[in-house]
Amino acid sequence: MRNDKHLAAKLRHQGKSYSHISQALDLPKSTISDWFSEKKWSQSIKAELTRKAKYFARKRLLFFNKKRRVFWEQWREKAQRSQEKVSISNEEPPICCGLNALLGRRR
Repeated sequence: MRNDKHLAAKLRHQGKSYSHISQALDLPKSTISDWFSEKKWSQSIKAELTRKAKYFARKRLLFFNKKRRVFWEQWREKAQRSQEKVSISNEEPPICCGLNALLGRRR
């Protein structure tokens, strides 16, 4: 057995992914996949790595959805406040506002 294949097998038994092994040993990921994809013990490691990745992806997605929800709630509040300001200024006709500004009168 090649020395790098032995090291790759050792890393795979430790639960490392093909990408991690590929970077650590400077081997193509396809070579590592050829070596271990048919092995039953490697498939169980793959299943465990997939389970972990799905778990963290779900947590990350929930986190970003919460941040997005908060952002849009704040945006709606700001839009509603600005709409209220516009409706208050609409009580006075625009021509009067212009004349008051011209004459220097304040409300």
